[in-house]
Amino acid sequence: NNLKGSKLMSTPYVSVIVPVYNAEKFINECVNSILGQTMSDLELILVDDGSPDNCGAICDEYAIKDSRVRVFHQKNGGVCAARNKGLSMATGEYVSFVDSDDYLEPDAIELLCNDIITYNADISCALMVGDSNQGVSNLKNGIYEVWSGSDAIKESLLDNRFTYSSCARLYKKSFLGDIRFEEGRKIHEDSFFNFSVFLRKPTVVVRNIGVYNYVKNSESASH
Repeated sequence: NNLKGSKLMSTPYVSVIVPVYNAEKFINECVNSILGQTMSDLELILVDDGSPDNCGAICDEYAIKDSRVRVFHQKNGGVCAARNKGLSMATGEYVSFVDSDDYLEPDAIELLCNDIITYNADISCALMVGDSNQGVSNLKNGIYEVWSGSDAIKESLLDNRFTYSSCARLYKKSFLGDIRFEEGRKIHEDSFFNFSVFLRKPTVVVRNIGVYNYVKNSESASH
């Protein structure tokens, strides 16, 4: 089930959703890390959430250069509204979320896809690396666990090897159904989303590998 080198088909396998706001200094690294994934069968949905800088124009340039990129411009509504727009437009079998000031390791999507297929899971998860200057090779030890939805809730509440974030994850879109982010919420929006998902009793595969580089940006949508 190794998906490395997968060719782009008419219907993409994975939809990567990126809410874009005030990230002009970071957006190129973010987008390039997604388009350069070892698994190419994806669509990149960039939602310009009324960004006041040049992000909107940068997104449009990427759409011209790469047919996998789809751009949507909307009035500022916050990260939840932007992610929900992406979910409503996603055509992939699976969805993943990346913030516009963060970036992925080259094999992030491939690894998450292989795990979700191999273990017949509804969600696959890996680790976030909090310091962008810190390498991730020391985390690539291949340790994984398969959890039930109740296990995932317990691990989240214990904050044990598991974060509340929706990033560094892959969700089966059909399993999400009508679950959406709560628009207008400015804190813990990921927690509300993920606990809603966990209550549907998914199978969750978690691997001890750092695939997502979290960049601390005081001007980001999450802050």
